[in-house]
Amino acid sequence: MPLLSCIRKSLATLVLAAGFLPLGLQAASDNAPAQLKGRWVVGMIQGEKGAFAYCLARAPYNNGLQLAIALSGKREVNIGVVVPEAGFSGGDKYPMAVSIDGNFKREHIGVAPQPELIMVPLGSDSSVMGALKKGKVLSIEGPEDLAAFSLKGSDKALGSLQQCVDIGTGKIKPPKSEQMATGKGKASPFPPSLLKLLKAAGLKSLEIIPVPDPEHAPVDFAWRTEGVLGGLRERPVPEDVTLEKMSSLIEDSYKKQCKGMFTADFTPPEELPGVHLRTANISCQMEGKYASIALLLYLTDTHLFSLFMHETEGGQKEKAFHARDAIAAQIRKLAKQQKPSAAPAAAPVAAAPSAPPAEAAAPATPAPAPAASAPPSAPASGK
Repeated sequence: MPLLSCIRKSLATLVLAAGFLPLGLQAASDNAPAQLKGRWVVGMIQGEKGAFAYCLARAPYNNGLQLAIALSGKREVNIGVVVPEAGFSGGDKYPMAVSIDGNFKREHIGVAPQPELIMVPLGSDSSVMGALKKGKVLSIEGPEDLAAFSLKGSDKALGSLQQCVDIGTGKIKPPKSEQMATGKGKASPFPPSLLKLLKAAGLKSLEIIPVPDPEHAPVDFAWRTEGVLGGLRERPVPEDVTLEKMSSLIEDSYKKQCKGMFTADFTPPEELPGVHLRTANISCQMEGKYASIALLLYLTDTHLFSLFMHETEGGQKEKAFHARDAIAAQIRKLAKQQKPSAAPAAAPVAAAPSAPPAEAAAPATPAPAPAASAPPSAPASGK
């Protein structure tokens, strides 16, 4: 089975629009590498009990794939490709070859740890990171096909990846909370209460994504679970603002951004001790792309409005719904444990700047924006 071209199974229209040959490889006679489409995202992956596991950098490319580079505390490098709708079976193994500029080359057995991810372990060879930093084109070859990626714009991401590992292993200290919470381009610390909530909800493959400038980003905090981008926007609202009013503002904002077929389905509001809650499914089909957003909205008796968003494209909407519903179940559970006048204990406290309700909760990016375009910790820049 072609590993890197199976995206065409369900995205044939998008594949042709992106300029692919029927085999799924780029339609360029000179085998031009795929170009970065969006920005690099660098995040720390935690294992059991919150212990550091590894750091991961990944970015979307215009061939419909995502390039992923993982670095462990022992400086072990894994290079992989995220292939939407691949349908790998857990633990599948394939002979793979990784080369950089045709000079550096390694052949290893690739493993598919997730249905849409194939990873190639390259060990703790320090020359791998050196070649990536200096290289121009990274090629990953499977049994039947090959994908080439331009490394232009990856230098800062690779530096952030190494810094992430240094912080995770305790080699260097992370920025102080007060430094992270202020200043443009600085990410606010991820609230422990929010992390606890996400873990209690059972979100799998949880990856925290730094949001460099929350005031101008669509979310205050972001994460990825099973390849689905999630985020939280939280704001205090005036006393006369209702959950229904916030729902209308959000629906109108998404509708204005969708220039194609738009649907919105809100559940009836639930009245729980200290909180009013509802969920919604938003979809937008525009320019041959389909985006699905699973929303969780709740308003506490203390006038704090929270909006959880899980956004995906194509056939992953069930994962987005599952993540949203799991968090909603935890909020219901926590609300029922509180006194009627109290907000849910798990409601994260986001030290966010005050803003009008419409501005505060409305999505700041077009509805069908791909999940990979999450607020990055390492913006793309030329090498």
